[in-house]
Amino acid sequence: MRRNIIYIIALIFLIFSCRNIKQENKDTIIEQLIDSLNTYRESGNGERMLFMIDSLKTMNVNMSDIAMENAVAYAYLGDFDKSIQVLKDSIGVSSKPQLLYNELGSIYRIKGDTAKAILAYKQAINCNPNYARPYINLAELYKSKNETELAINNYMEAVRLFAEFEHYEEMGIYAGEILHLDSTNLEAHKFLQYYYYKEGDSRMALAVSFEIDELCVKQNRLEDGYANMYFMGMILYNMEKYEQSISLMHQASENETTAKEYGYSICCYVSASYRKLGYNEKANYFLDLAKEVNEEEAEVYVSELLKK
Repeated sequence: MRRNIIYIIALIFLIFSCRNIKQENKDTIIEQLIDSLNTYRESGNGERMLFMIDSLKTMNVNMSDIAMENAVAYAYLGDFDKSIQVLKDSIGVSSKPQLLYNELGSIYRIKGDTAKAILAYKQAINCNPNYARPYINLAELYKSKNETELAINNYMEAVRLFAEFEHYEEMGIYAGEILHLDSTNLEAHKFLQYYYYKEGDSRMALAVSFEIDELCVKQNRLEDGYANMYFMGMILYNMEKYEQSISLMHQASENETTAKEYGYSICCYVSASYRKLGYNEKANYFLDLAKEVNEEEAEVYVSELLKK
């Protein structure tokens, strides 16, 4: 495809004008060119992307820094072999090779080479196991092949990372993808519950909690059921249903494992609930229990709860 003559003239002008501009002006021009490059990437205009890349070359920009954009431009133009070669040539000098391997996997997938796509995604994960995107791409690839278990496993790895790094919206989205594949997946339900809780959607969080409770019974996951009572208690507290919250917190604490893991928080929630209900003596009793675990922070924790 021939480039528009206007762009070529502009490029020639840029080549000659760049020799005498100050560094700060040069940096501004580079930023503008990269912004334009990203705009054309979003619109899928590979030809104009290559023009912007040629312009950046004249500014002595390190091409390994924009290798992914260069590869994407060729992919938009249907030259997948050139796109793949650009990525392969740049991986060894890239500070973030996982990004290039992930893009390489996507190019192979578009090209129809599933085996090489899977290998590239796995190489991206090997470079940085905390990079969630290749897990998602693997999951979607396996889903397209009806390999459900592998799809779920990779979605779950991504969801755990999103939870760890507090990317709650994506955590909720891909927990939902898992449940589309397996509506009985207890861990995915827990992440979905957590998503709604963090979003402040207590009614949806409570609805998922009831589903978790039912699954715990069906799957004989009794300790998970007690932990779910604790989370339901927190949700009910946020809904200002303090008596129900207290009841569930007490039931949760009857399980030794749950009491050990969440006992401090349970005491704080129960104390705050009693304070909200006007039972100050009981509130003080549970606050004192919380102080036995963490004397310095218990009052602060309860005070924050009372602000809700």
